[in-house]
Amino acid sequence: MNGVTILLVGDNPEVRHVSSGFGQAGYVVTAVRDDGEALAEVTRACPDLVVMAESAWESTGVQLVGYLWGICSTPLIILGQSSDGADGIPYLEMGADAYVTSPVDFGELLARAHLLVHLTRKELRNAN
Repeated sequence: MNGVTILLVGDNPEVRHVSSGFGQAGYVVTAVRDDGEALAEVTRACPDLVVMAESAWESTGVQLVGYLWGICSTPLIILGQSSDGADGIPYLEMGADAYVTSPVDFGELLARAHLLVHLTRKELRNAN
């Protein structure tokens, strides 16, 4: 994906799996363990996309979304812990752009990531 940067947040096997998949798909991947580390990382440099495990969303998750929206214009995908998409509604209401249920279908995740990055870049170009 030609220099597209993804920040992966979470410390579980599924996050490590998608990290490998994004790397193989040509994305530049940075991985951190939790939402606090993610907030510190995005204050240094805004990634093109943040993919966060639901289990990593703790006290600063809402703060991270506010920063992503207000400063970076970076989309956020939550990797859900359940197979019920309705469990993602609170995250979507708090500002996540997508919620992908477990087990993660990497093809679906990759398609959502590509679309969100494309739409965000197009939106930013049109704003200038």
